[in-house]
Amino acid sequence: MRPALACLLVLGLTQCAPPPPGPPPEPPIVAEEPVPDAPFCARPAEKQAFQVAALKSRLMVTALACDSSEKYNAFITANRTALLPQERALGAYFQRHYGRRAQTEHDEYITNLANAQSRRRIIDNARFCRDGQQLYADVAALKSPAEVPALAASRTISQPFNVKDCPEAPAAAPRQSRPAQQPARR
Repeated sequence: MRPALACLLVLGLTQCAPPPPGPPPEPPIVAEEPVPDAPFCARPAEKQAFQVAALKSRLMVTALACDSSEKYNAFITANRTALLPQERALGAYFQRHYGRRAQTEHDEYITNLANAQSRRRIIDNARFCRDGQQLYADVAALKSPAEVPALAASRTISQPFNVKDCPEAPAAAPRQSRPAQQPARR
C-alpha cells in the first residue's frame, strides 16, 4: 500500500503532510567555459586520441588531487596496449600540422589539458574527487583495454580547445576502363 494512502486511512486527511521533495539534481561543477576551436581539424583516429588524452589527464589530476596514485598507476599498467597507439595518433596530429614544432605544441596541449582539469578541481575539490573516483570505478570495470576509447568518448571531459572533425574526402570516381582492343584483322 502506498505510504500516502496508508496515512490517509490511519490518521485522516488533515494530519498527513506530503513527503518532502528530494534534493534537486546536482548542477555541473561549473558551466563549461567556451573554448576556442583548434586551429586544425582532426581525423577520426586523432579525434579519438584527443578524447583518450582527456580521460588520461582527468585521471592523472584526480590521482594527484585526491590521493589516488595507485589507481592511476593501475590504469596505466592495465591499459598500456590501448594507450600507446592513442599517444602515437595524437603525436601524428601534431606532427602533421606543426612539423618541427610538433613536440612543443604537443607538450603545450598536454599542459593546457591538465590545467583545464585543475581549474575544475579548484572550484569544487570534493565533488571533483568524488566524480573522479567514479571514473576510476568505470575504468576498472572495463573488460578489455580496447574499451578505453569508447569510455573516453562517452564522457564530457574539459579540453583546452574544441577539436573539429576533418571533412570527409569525397570518394574518388571509379576509373573508366577502356575496352580491350581487338587485334586488327588483315
